[in-house]
Amino acid sequence: MGVSKQAIKRRIRSIEATKKITQAMEMIAISKFQKQKVVLDKNKAYSDTILDVAYHVLQAAEDKDSIWLKPQADTNPLVIVLTSDLGLCGAYNANVLKYFNDEPQAGAYLVIGTKGYSWFTYRNYELVNHNRILSDDLTFKAIDDAMLDVLRRYAQGKVTSVHVVYTKFINSINFEATQTQILPFQPQRVETHTNYIDTIFEPNAHTILEQLIPMSVVSMVYRLYLEAKTSEQASRRIAMENATENAEELVEELTLKYNQSRQAEITQEISEIIAGADAL
Repeated sequence: MGVSKQAIKRRIRSIEATKKITQAMEMIAISKFQKQKVVLDKNKAYSDTILDVAYHVLQAAEDKDSIWLKPQADTNPLVIVLTSDLGLCGAYNANVLKYFNDEPQAGAYLVIGTKGYSWFTYRNYELVNHNRILSDDLTFKAIDDAMLDVLRRYAQGKVTSVHVVYTKFINSINFEATQTQILPFQPQRVETHTNYIDTIFEPNAHTILEQLIPMSVVSMVYRLYLEAKTSEQASRRIAMENATENAEELVEELTLKYNQSRQAEITQEISEIIAGADAL
């Protein structure tokens, strides 16, 4: 067997081993995606309800002069960035980080996910969190704890607005990096089955809003986090599926080259035998 054929066979074996790995990672990503999608769907009912309640309480409030609602000159924004801990998820992180430049921009940043934390640290951005916050299996309690400092900064006027850059989940094959503002709070009506006719607010709507808006903001951030994680698993599934298909194509091409090389060698041997026979 010629050296070239040996090299081709070694490469085929290597690619087939890689294909087994990508297939396994694809199956894991599918399983994680399905679990994450269930959590997202369950959270949607709670998230929509609390936002709808905030909207209706605000409509009933006579005094709407709240620090959470009042727009101000956006001189010191705070941006919450949701990225992943691991790679091999296509352009998931790159699409989020495209919102930022290599040169540090004004404002502060709360970065969740190892990939984003490393990117911002390397470029000397001002980070609110001085330690890495892992994005995998982040609980509502962890989000609530992280948001306590953000809400305190906003209430003290150290932060003039709060934004979230995340990957919005549309469906299992469509998701896009998006930026949304969560403070100042801008409640929108959400269609739910809750009936608010003749609702009495105790002690009053304004006092309820002062407690309800921070709860709504934390709920929104957790909802966006779930969307980002669901998008991450969907992106990883697609990336591993594409890698598996590319590996199969490479194996087919190399197998064809191997067979051509083998056929050429056989043809040459036959030609030499015939030439030897003719010489006799």
